[in-house]
Amino acid sequence: MADVASNCSARIDLLDIEMTREMEAYLRRGRVDANLSDGELEGLWTAAFMAWFRNRAAEDSLGYYDLDVELELRCLEPPIEVVHSELARAHAQLSANMDGENPASNERLLTFLKAANDTSF
Repeated sequence: MADVASNCSARIDLLDIEMTREMEAYLRRGRVDANLSDGELEGLWTAAFMAWFRNRAAEDSLGYYDLDVELELRCLEPPIEVVHSELARAHAQLSANMDGENPASNERLLTFLKAANDTSF
C-alpha cells in the first residue's frame, strides 16, 4: 500500500513540475493571450483542447497549454462542461489503453478527465 501512495505522490510531483514549466514558458513568451476576454479565452481553449485531444500532437499542445495556463493565471476553471461528453468517452479509452509515448501528458490528461467526470453538471 505504501508503494501505491509513493507512486501516486511521485506522479503528482511530476505533474506539478510539468505545469510549472508550462507556466514559466508561457510567461517568458510574454503572456500572449492576456488581451483576450474571458469568453474569448474559454472559446479558444475549447477549440484548442479538442484539436489537441483528438490527436495529442505536439503541434497542437502549445496553443492548448498556453490557453490553459492563461485560465489558471486568471483563476478561472477550464470550461469542461462544453467538452464533457468527449471527455467521458476519452477517459474510458485512455484508462484502458495508455500509449506510453508521453507519460506526463497522459497522466495529466487522466487527472483532468477524472476531475471532469467527478464534476456535477
